[in-house]
Amino acid sequence: MRKLFQKILSVIMSLFVWLGVPFEITNTVTTADEDWGIVDPNHDVPSSDTEFFLNNPSFWLTYEIKDQKAYITGAKQVWVSWDGWAFRAPDPLVFPETIEGYPVVSIGGFIGHDKYNDMYYSDFDRRFSSIIIPDTVETVEEEAFMLIDTDTIFIGKNVKVLENGCFETDNVKLIAGKTVKSIGGFYINNGVFCCYENSELHKYVTKKNRSDWSIVLIDESHLTSKTATIDEELNVRGLPSGLTKETVKDYVSVDGDAIMEISDDVITTGTTIELINREYGLIDNTYTVIIDGDINGDGASGAADDFTAMRDIITGSDSEYSDINKKAADLNGDGIVNSTDLTIMKSLLN
Repeated sequence: MRKLFQKILSVIMSLFVWLGVPFEITNTVTTADEDWGIVDPNHDVPSSDTEFFLNNPSFWLTYEIKDQKAYITGAKQVWVSWDGWAFRAPDPLVFPETIEGYPVVSIGGFIGHDKYNDMYYSDFDRRFSSIIIPDTVETVEEEAFMLIDTDTIFIGKNVKVLENGCFETDNVKLIAGKTVKSIGGFYINNGVFCCYENSELHKYVTKKNRSDWSIVLIDESHLTSKTATIDEELNVRGLPSGLTKETVKDYVSVDGDAIMEISDDVITTGTTIELINREYGLIDNTYTVIIDGDINGDGASGAADDFTAMRDIITGSDSEYSDINKKAADLNGDGIVNSTDLTIMKSLLN
């Protein structure tokens, strides 16, 4: 049914173009992001798995679903004009976090490039105020944003890889966090790079030492506590068991301008505390809570299940426990889980 509707819509569009009648389509079928609807322009496509997402219908994305993940494979703008009137792409250009309910993990293809016919062409009709890559994305692929024209590019807080030539533009501000671990390179003239000191982006830009590039270092926020200890690996120890997302704030606080995001309603071994920078929306630091004696991560310290878990760790009979679980079992803090810790655990049970 949808394919039939798309074909009919395509014929109507073509007829309007032939007659020279201006038209605009609104209230298109929406997805997870309200800026995108579904329409299939009548032209050749790279594969049967590709769908088309667009705004009105001048701008659209192609994508593929693999292994329950969504991969954006391209985006294009249709230029249709009568007496100076034209469709325009959305601004700012915000990519969806999900497609068909699956997380968007990669942006690739040639955003803004045409491959199919002369009605679709590479140049967008305006400079975008910003391009926002969502937090679900892990990889920005090679030449994905080639010839894109924008003022600011926000890299999602979970992006790990920027492949070679993923950006090609001038006079842009690029904002990226600590999660970026691999940078293949990009072609940016007169760039301003907002990043954390000693992050991969900071190292990359510093190494290139281009006179037309400048660096703005982001002020980091840190977690502090008067009762708990925070080590160099950003582990938080010394919190009592039984704390909740709200009551833990009586024990830890933020030094700096950031929002504290806590992963669990009840604080357990393995609970993470992220400090999200208010200005840029990036992760300043991520801390992991270790509740001494809460080895199985259920929030209760020194329960019978924890005693069994400690015994399994000592004997090596169960490998399911992570390093964080094992640190929760090291009750005397000597770096080793052994019979001494087991004796302390027995005393907690009595």
